[in-house]
Amino acid sequence: MKTRITHAALLGLLVFASACLGLAWFVIPPAAVPIIWPVSGIVLATLLLSTPTEWPLLLLSAGLATGLAQLWAGSSPLVSLALTVAHMVAPLLAATLVRRWSAAPLAMTRLRDLVGLVAIAALASNALTALLGASVAWASFGAPFWQSWQIWFVADGISVLLFTPLVFSWFGPPRLSLRQIARWRIAEAGALLTSLLLVSGGVFVSNARIGSADMFLFYLLFPLLIWAVLRFQMHGATVTALIFASLLTLGVVHHQGPFVSVTTSPLAAILAAQRYLAVIIGSAYVMSSLVSERAADHAAQMQAKEALRRSEATMRSFFDSAAVLMGIVELVDDDILHISDNVTTLRFFNLPPDQPFPYHASAVGVPLDHIRLWRTQYAACAQCGAPVAFTYPHTTADETRWLAATISQIAGSAESAPRFAYLVEDVTERMDAEAALQAAHDRYAFLAHHDPLTGLFNRLAITDRVEAELVRADQSSFPLSLALLDIDHFKAVNDRYGHVAGDQALRHIAQIITETVRPHDGVGRWGGEEFLVVLSHTTLDDAALIAERVRTQITNRPLRLSNGTELRLTVSIGVASTGLPAEGAGDPESLFQQADAALYAAKHAGRNQVICAAPALMVACC
Repeated sequence: MKTRITHAALLGLLVFASACLGLAWFVIPPAAVPIIWPVSGIVLATLLLSTPTEWPLLLLSAGLATGLAQLWAGSSPLVSLALTVAHMVAPLLAATLVRRWSAAPLAMTRLRDLVGLVAIAALASNALTALLGASVAWASFGAPFWQSWQIWFVADGISVLLFTPLVFSWFGPPRLSLRQIARWRIAEAGALLTSLLLVSGGVFVSNARIGSADMFLFYLLFPLLIWAVLRFQMHGATVTALIFASLLTLGVVHHQGPFVSVTTSPLAAILAAQRYLAVIIGSAYVMSSLVSERAADHAAQMQAKEALRRSEATMRSFFDSAAVLMGIVELVDDDILHISDNVTTLRFFNLPPDQPFPYHASAVGVPLDHIRLWRTQYAACAQCGAPVAFTYPHTTADETRWLAATISQIAGSAESAPRFAYLVEDVTERMDAEAALQAAHDRYAFLAHHDPLTGLFNRLAITDRVEAELVRADQSSFPLSLALLDIDHFKAVNDRYGHVAGDQALRHIAQIITETVRPHDGVGRWGGEEFLVVLSHTTLDDAALIAERVRTQITNRPLRLSNGTELRLTVSIGVASTGLPAEGAGDPESLFQQADAALYAAKHAGRNQVICAAPALMVACC
């Protein structure tokens, strides 16, 4: 609230000073209407720069200041009130109409806003409020109504055109900071201001007649106006218009200058001066707005170019610093034309960093089969209209590298020669790691079910095989037999020849068992120097024959150690079968116990033989 009161008070002081100035310097009897009335333009600019909620307080302050100025000039209270109302209605009506017409904030640098200000404020609304002002002048001072209306209409219009853009350009957003102005610009502005004062003073505050030799100065005003507009745009145009208007009005009031010298009628001189000001001010503002719009467009274009340059520099930096191969290519004849490649691509193909573009893939040593592969992928990409990904081995004379590529067609390139963007990653290390991981997985999966020394099933896996075969045997009524083998005197082998020879003996026995039994039989390492053979769909007698074949093969195939020693091995074998009428013969543990008992009997019977489990006793099978 304090800020609003402060603004209203400042407006009141400014209005009072400008009204006193206008009434003292710019009024010619008998119209009692000033040639220039600064109050209208100043109040209108203040209203447009403020919110509608602030208008009542601003209008009250400006109205009081205007009324006091009228009383100071000698008007009666009634006349002062009537003139004050007329002077406040004009900016209020203009501000309301301009606000409704313009959705965006006004900017006097835009031609559209300037045209709106002229059409709405200076012409339409001013034409209506001038009727009220002319009526007051006619009733109070006896001034001719029509001439008073014209003077009032033009005076308020010139005030709107003169002071509203002036306030907007110097005090509206964006604010002009003198610190940002170069010193040579300040010097140029000083030279322009001096020239304006000298030339316009010589033209408007003199007794020169139009058509005399002094008319040269009259024409010299226009180069100065163009200088101000082109170099300083709206700031220069508003100051130039203010200087012209002030000196011209001062000359007319004091009966000097070209407009007074051509007529004996004061009102005619006023109208001629006002029309001249309207043309000068309008021309200056139109040129200024066009120059400002052009400058704004140029600045926007430069900003867009700079933004594009920075974006391109950023993309180029990303392009060249990428750790993957990237580039743009074109298909030509049977070759591939590289339009642009990043540094990683050039380094991968052993090309110099300053490699000239474009270049053909075949010209830098890319194998023809690789070119054909890539052309096939590019063709597939163009046909399906979607990115294509593939992995292939890139083979050179030195090595083979695995590359994972993704290609896509660049939009808008299909009308001429189609262009494609590629992104390639060297995945050799990743694929090696994946292969090593898969090998480790396969190894651990193998070790989960196999004995690492012999490659046979381990005890857990062979036990699962026995349980599964027992279920099938129960369902099919076919017998299942087991043969449990133990290497004779294996401890003596380890003690005499060492554990390395013992490991060789285990692998030797495992190989003979696997080669001797049937392909569908299961063989596993039961533990230590013991092996278990699962014989499905096999009776006890047939199992005994198979066990005897295994024993014979082991006996007849000695193991030759690395030092040339020939080691003869024998095994003892116990055989059990589900076909026995013994209690629990179909139970895995019972079957294991029977085979183990038979093996124990073979050991005690002298080793190197096969013993079959029987209901009441162990008997030699073969």
